[in-house]
Amino acid sequence: MDNARFTVSGGPALPFVLGPQNQTAIKVKFSPIAAGVESGTITLTSNDPIQPSLSVPISGEGVCRYSLPTSSSNVEGNGDTSSVLVGAPSACTWAATTTTPWISITSPTPVSGTAVVSFTVAPNPGASARTGEIQIADQKLMVKQAAAAPLVTIVNAADYAPDKILAPDGIGAAFGQFKTTGGASYNAASLPLPSTLGGIRVTINGRTAGIGFAGPTQVNLVVPTDLSDGPATIIVRNVDGTTSTGTLTIVRSRPGIFTSNSSGRGAPAGQVYNNGVVSAVGNPDGTPREISAGTSEQPTTLVLYLTGLRKAPAQNPNDGNGVAEAVKVTFNGVEVTPDYAGEVQGFVGLDQINVRIPWALSGFGSISVKVLVSNGQGGFRESNLVTIRVGGTLANIVAQPISRPEFTF
Repeated sequence: MDNARFTVSGGPALPFVLGPQNQTAIKVKFSPIAAGVESGTITLTSNDPIQPSLSVPISGEGVCRYSLPTSSSNVEGNGDTSSVLVGAPSACTWAATTTTPWISITSPTPVSGTAVVSFTVAPNPGASARTGEIQIADQKLMVKQAAAAPLVTIVNAADYAPDKILAPDGIGAAFGQFKTTGGASYNAASLPLPSTLGGIRVTINGRTAGIGFAGPTQVNLVVPTDLSDGPATIIVRNVDGTTSTGTLTIVRSRPGIFTSNSSGRGAPAGQVYNNGVVSAVGNPDGTPREISAGTSEQPTTLVLYLTGLRKAPAQNPNDGNGVAEAVKVTFNGVEVTPDYAGEVQGFVGLDQINVRIPWALSGFGSISVKVLVSNGQGGFRESNLVTIRVGGTLANIVAQPISRPEFTF
């Protein structure tokens, strides 16, 4: 055999005896490594004095055969990346193409031999499933994409602002149409918060979120601590495997003040304390209770409960006052640096601010309170506006006369 692509694969064992007028069959295997025709010669030698050798020409045509492990690929409605392994002889060159506008080939093409075809699928904007196609050599891969996933709207759980901006370790409230186990609502029973509650599971940019509450229209969660700033995608996976998606923006701090009526407006859900006496600052209906600002010698401390505060870029976040140096609290526009601003021990996602009320506000009545948190770039992120009511008597303001200067000419 003068061509290695041809080998004897069957027939009598060599050497063999063949009588006059007899015949036998010898099987030859052709193993091409490329497409095209190849030729060779098989030579038989014997002790026949008349014809001691016989050369027989042989030929074969190599054909590139390609294989896929599956004929279809299923993709979720929110878009995804996927891949398929293509089997091919090492010398066979092939390409992957598509005319489907929402499918993009991301791996190099053309290539030779066995290789992987990678592709991305854009989110499905429609309410129906759709099918596309990728041509891989002489094979077809059908790409089947589900209908667009129902939308999720996620907001800061303290103020419900529509900006969809949240901070790592902050508490978020996701709204949509969800499918829980038995259609019931569930509350987390212990810490750490579970990653699955009532059959609901939530990820943000692929990171699993702890869930505090799961119901058919609302899921309360804690934003994963290790997320980077920038655009993010939330995916809520239902008990039946279907998903709902939404978008949000992650920043280091996004303060939201909890209020006494859980609306994000009205009186804060906090307390004041002075000389050992603690009292609430808000009624359940959101109206503020009258409180005292104290005196210059013994001012009253206001305690606010927030979320989205603790990761503010502070100069020394590990000292005893948390991130207080990165926080300002305004009382009718008057800025005050708090004594403490940071997490509440034992409560996931809950932050706290302790700040002394300016005693000079006594008797002012309704006071607007807002929290400003440094964004680390010379600016601040603002919280929702809440209201407290300061009673007492207006402080006396003593006018000091200004003497007229004398000029000598």
